[in-house]
Amino acid sequence: MPRRVSVGPRRAVWLFFLAMAVALFASSPAAGASGVGEVELADRETKQANELFQKGQLEQAVVHYQTAAASYRDAKRGDLQADALVQLGAAYQALGRYGLADRTLMDALKLAEAAHDARRTIAAKNALGSVLTFTRDIKAARKNLNEALTLATALGDQRQLALVQLNLGNLHATTQADPQAYPDAIASFLASRDASTRAGDQLLVAQASVNAAMVALDADNNSDSVELNEVARQTLLRVPDSSAKARLLITVGRTNQRLAARLKNSRPTLIRHAYDCYTQAGSTADSLGDARIASYACGYLGQLYEEEGRGAEALPLARKAVFLAQRAQSPVALYRWQWLTARLLRSQPDQRAEAIQAYRRAVETLSSVRGDVAMGLANASYHDAVGPLYYELADLLFKQADVAQSPEESRQALLDARDTVELLKAAELDDYFQETCVNVERSREKSIASVGERTGVVYLVPLADRTEILLDLGRAGGLRRVTVPVGAAQLAKEVQEFRRQLETRTTRRYMYGARRLYDWVIRPLDEQLDAAQIHTLVFVPDGPLLTIPFAALHDGKEFLVARRGVAVTPGLKLVDPRALSRGRVQVLSAGLSEPRKNFPGLDFVPAELDALQQLYGGRELLNKSFNYDQLRTRISDQPYSIVHLASHAQFQKDLRGTFIVTHAGNLYPEDLRGLLLPFKFREQPIELLTLSACDTASGDDYQAALGLAGIGVHCGARSALATLWSVNDHATVDLMTSFYETLKQSSLSGSPPTKAEALRAAQLKLLADPRYHHPCYWAPYLVIGNWL
Repeated sequence: MPRRVSVGPRRAVWLFFLAMAVALFASSPAAGASGVGEVELADRETKQANELFQKGQLEQAVVHYQTAAASYRDAKRGDLQADALVQLGAAYQALGRYGLADRTLMDALKLAEAAHDARRTIAAKNALGSVLTFTRDIKAARKNLNEALTLATALGDQRQLALVQLNLGNLHATTQADPQAYPDAIASFLASRDASTRAGDQLLVAQASVNAAMVALDADNNSDSVELNEVARQTLLRVPDSSAKARLLITVGRTNQRLAARLKNSRPTLIRHAYDCYTQAGSTADSLGDARIASYACGYLGQLYEEEGRGAEALPLARKAVFLAQRAQSPVALYRWQWLTARLLRSQPDQRAEAIQAYRRAVETLSSVRGDVAMGLANASYHDAVGPLYYELADLLFKQADVAQSPEESRQALLDARDTVELLKAAELDDYFQETCVNVERSREKSIASVGERTGVVYLVPLADRTEILLDLGRAGGLRRVTVPVGAAQLAKEVQEFRRQLETRTTRRYMYGARRLYDWVIRPLDEQLDAAQIHTLVFVPDGPLLTIPFAALHDGKEFLVARRGVAVTPGLKLVDPRALSRGRVQVLSAGLSEPRKNFPGLDFVPAELDALQQLYGGRELLNKSFNYDQLRTRISDQPYSIVHLASHAQFQKDLRGTFIVTHAGNLYPEDLRGLLLPFKFREQPIELLTLSACDTASGDDYQAALGLAGIGVHCGARSALATLWSVNDHATVDLMTSFYETLKQSSLSGSPPTKAEALRAAQLKLLADPRYHHPCYWAPYLVIGNWL
């Protein structure tokens, strides 16, 4: 019986810039309070904060909202404190500081509910639902917004209804795996527009209309998008100038710009409208002294010129946008316009050095706010949104290596290119795990190229027009570079087809892709690998390459696994890499053979755990005893060298949909992290985490693609053994038994094989069995992290 997984489909990207406009409407002036002392002081602070907020001076507004909230608290006016905290949360959201916004709004909600104040509860729940939407906590966002909608409907407050429906529309637009998401989003935005009309709030009418236009555009309903966006544009022409109006004009302009790329016949009109929106937004922001919005207006106008091939006119606008973003102290805006400047310089052949510096400034700026940027992307991946920044810089650095004046300069440029892609990988891991979970003991980190004899590290960088391969032979021969004339799109297409064919057990059509990918990725390195007598290849893959087993590549005579051991690692460094301890190996094994809801029984799991028990002894948790509490108790009892979990697993792009099935519920990534983190501080950490469940290493092309196994490696285990797709239950027993038998021998012999070599031996044993010759049985197993 195969062990199964469910993967949700990807959704279209929702605009990060929307967060600022949404937050603006969440901030409404607090009710005034009569009296003197703390309350009077707080009222003055609130009024000043509101004025600063409306002008886009968000950092200053935050300070005054904080002061107001503290003064209301001291005056024991929890109602007014709740108002100030809602406004403070809105300011944090507009700045992209979603964690602070979340905590602040939770405090506001507690105060409002404690006072049994329905209107303030609506405001707090609505604002909190908006923030949770952008931080991807969809379940909590839906709960808060639906409760706010019920309360607002009961009160008959049309403006509150409009605001809640607006945020519900945003929630639907960012919801994954729901075919009704876009129709529901449109319905909510139109309901918001109707309520805004009844409330007489033209700004909200425009906001609801442009949001609906963006959703229609994402759903490929171009005509509806044009109509809705024009309603927003015409509405804004009748609205007095304000920062809110300027923000909405930019959003309307962005939507017109996207529409222009699709509708050739309407392109001139749409481009003209986009230009008018940006220039009007810029003029409005300048008159209000709102440098942040002026920066966006100027920057997006520069992008419009860039797309129109008017680079000479775009460059001054980009540089002005950089200046304005610096003046506004807005790094979220700054990196965008530094990136635009870099792209424009890159298009000029004599400006490569200046372009590289501009790219480096953009990367440095982004690194200071990447957590907030990632959280604000809603359902977009970090890779999709900002990955091109890193790849464009890496591309230039590879080209710089071609024209370097000395071998040392060339080598440094190659290392810089590789390190640039490494920065992206680290950011993607943080984005996926939603916190930095990397081992903190930096003094024990080592470059993988310096670890292990006869090991070659293959670093793969797919670019638009080619794939760069860096081979680091460490002590055996240093750094080598190979350029393959296969672009990222062509490579991704071949990889996806190869992966699909590998999982089909009734055909050998996988062989075409196995050979072609070998020719592209391995054959150019063969001669150097043979000369250096390389026994193990450690791949640091990128993009779609993360989803395939390199062991199944074929040179026309034999699979790669027949020639060399294979391992993968998410980055270039390992923490305290060492071989499996030669002393007593402590094993904790756990598994589930009984059927659970939506998951059939796994008949061979008991045999798998028994085989491990016979080899190593240790603790065994089967069926009823396999649950989180038992795991936590056993793991805290004593240090374990190996933790082996055999069960079903489900992997989805969203961590909240990722889990291992236990008898008493699901083991989620947060649970696994909690179990493993204490080990990183022990002298004897977990040497190997084995996830003998299907798809526990799989994932989205750009989301680390190491799933639960990646969490294990980054949060306490030195290495993990996991699988890329649904595996045969019986074959798994044979492979795991062989793998552990080899490791057992390694702990008794003088020259032990590594984990990668033990896996290779187990895979070759299956390969030699006529029942399991097809790579779908033996190829999906991966050693991740420390392969020693």
